[in-house]
Amino acid sequence: MRKVLIISCFIDKIENARPYLAYKFFRNNYDTKVIYSEFSHTFKKYIRYDNENFIPVKTLGYKRNISFSRVLSHIIFALKIKGIIKKEKPDLIYVTIPPNTAAYSVIKIAGKNKKTKVIIDIVDIWPETLPIPIVFKRYFNFFVGWFWKYLRNYALKRADYIVCQSNYFKQKLALKGNNAQVIHLAKIIKYRKKATVDVASGKVVKIAYLGSMNTITDFDTLLRISKKLGSDHMEIILIGDGERKGWLLSTLKENNIKYTYFGKIFEEEKKKEILSKCNFGFNGYKSNTEVALSYKSIDYLSYGLPLINSTKNDTWDCVEKYKIGFNYNKNTVDQLIENLKTLKSKEIEKMKKNAYQCFLENFTWDKYKIQMSDVLNYLNF
Repeated sequence: MRKVLIISCFIDKIENARPYLAYKFFRNNYDTKVIYSEFSHTFKKYIRYDNENFIPVKTLGYKRNISFSRVLSHIIFALKIKGIIKKEKPDLIYVTIPPNTAAYSVIKIAGKNKKTKVIIDIVDIWPETLPIPIVFKRYFNFFVGWFWKYLRNYALKRADYIVCQSNYFKQKLALKGNNAQVIHLAKIIKYRKKATVDVASGKVVKIAYLGSMNTITDFDTLLRISKKLGSDHMEIILIGDGERKGWLLSTLKENNIKYTYFGKIFEEEKKKEILSKCNFGFNGYKSNTEVALSYKSIDYLSYGLPLINSTKNDTWDCVEKYKIGFNYNKNTVDQLIENLKTLKSKEIEKMKKNAYQCFLENFTWDKYKIQMSDVLNYLNF
């Protein structure tokens, strides 16, 4: 049986994690192993999976997403995977980036064994998407960023196949040719034929936020919406954690904004129970970020939840095409608020049905499997 190695610093065993989907796809027909960082980026602690096919790599821990410790952790990971690859001698390597250092190491090793095919999955693009002010980004790119790009571009030019999670990333990196394809984020769920429609009663608009409470999320707009609508007309539902959790909760209290905080929830049925009763999912990012498709947006849609969205390209186009909520930018927030004020229950009900339909047509496990099979056919694997 041919051997596949999946290499990713960031792997969580949840039903929409990109490298975990790849593992579930390959394991049925190939001898498949996963190389992963023992330090969990999601939980900020060391985690070992009880699975003989999962190979942990001991790396440096870090507390902040933007830090020297994190960069050093990724360099250590990239150096250590070389020995594992040499030992395993895979026929195919599927590696996710970031970090760019991992893809560079894979290409360097695979290049010495021309029988090993390499698929690079672009989940994010560094340093372009780093959430730092433009003035600092210029200096960063001058001193460090150019080298970071070099590592990625070196690997992309030599990969057998390139997979992107969004059209935006493919366009941004100017990827052309038959060996580059967009395979959107996907999620494995027990499919329902129709959306679960549960519109909040009265005139209260329930807006959910799911995921990391971090520095790239546009919480300022969420707070502005909340203040304008008032607690009699709006409630915020929060699921998640992160470095800005304390600031967010204290700010909500100080401004008398109605909210319910559930903490971290990973159980699918529990999330579905909470979120399907909301009216919208907040998918807003700060204007200096380069996000086109987020894990949280796929989660929202899988629960039939329309979006309040500021992300570019892929998600923006879905909102427009399927009429599943409202797109906004910094100049249109007032109009967004007016739209929320005048919403009727029937309009929300229609958007919720459309949101689930958008999920079924674009982001399912079945769709993912068909597209990944096309990749393997191209590679004659």
